[in-house]
Amino acid sequence: MTRSVLTFQWSRTTAALTLIVLWASMATTDGFAQRSETLRHFDEGNEHYANGAYQNAVAAYEMALESGFASAELYYNLGNAYYRLDELGNAMLNYKRSERLAPGRTALQHSLNLTNSRLTDKFSRLPDPFWIKLSESVYSRKMILPLTLFGLLLYVIGVGLVGYRMWSSDTNAWIRRAYTIAIVVGIPLLIGGLTESYRLSHDVSGVVVVDQTELRDGPSEEEPTALQVHEGLVVRIDREEPDWTRVILPNGISGWVSAETIVII
Repeated sequence: MTRSVLTFQWSRTTAALTLIVLWASMATTDGFAQRSETLRHFDEGNEHYANGAYQNAVAAYEMALESGFASAELYYNLGNAYYRLDELGNAMLNYKRSERLAPGRTALQHSLNLTNSRLTDKFSRLPDPFWIKLSESVYSRKMILPLTLFGLLLYVIGVGLVGYRMWSSDTNAWIRRAYTIAIVVGIPLLIGGLTESYRLSHDVSGVVVVDQTELRDGPSEEEPTALQVHEGLVVRIDREEPDWTRVILPNGISGWVSAETIVII
């Protein structure tokens, strides 16, 4: 079951729809040519994938990324190609990148579950604090900006109504109710959105992309090895140095790994 075929591929039509906004903003011939080149590589990748030429599919998808365009669909298809090549680290990396751009998709979740079932490391995950769970339930990555702006709008409206009531003789009860509701709802939305945005900007994760690597007690080959971690494991990045990266495993254990063994999501 863990090696069942991944048949779902995003089509050219889907990719084209994701490019509409970008196309609308491109007024030069070079811009349109670049987008056409991206779609050409995307099409080539899909064709190679359908024909079972997974290495060629990877090359085509990577060229599409190098052209400067990235999308959830492109990362997903690239992850599928890497999965077929048994490169679980690169598959997980691209699935996670796809998830960040478009979370909650059923096909993507299936692919993540399938990949996770084949990983060597099965670390239990430490439970998140309740406030993080609450924040994540309200602010998805797609909703952080809209909810934060909505909170700001409510706050501005509330302050404006307070000012209007203070500088006018209008003592209508609806004004007091309106600014009370606007401020009481707006401030938590605004503060929550800013807080979650800050947390996500500092919550950097990476994926182990080599077969295995040593987790060491310090940033040196001379340091003792705490344990070995394997391809596909998702870790949290705690600190980076030129040749070493301090990571935190899902179970809370931390240590240093060679920087070249980890790729940031």
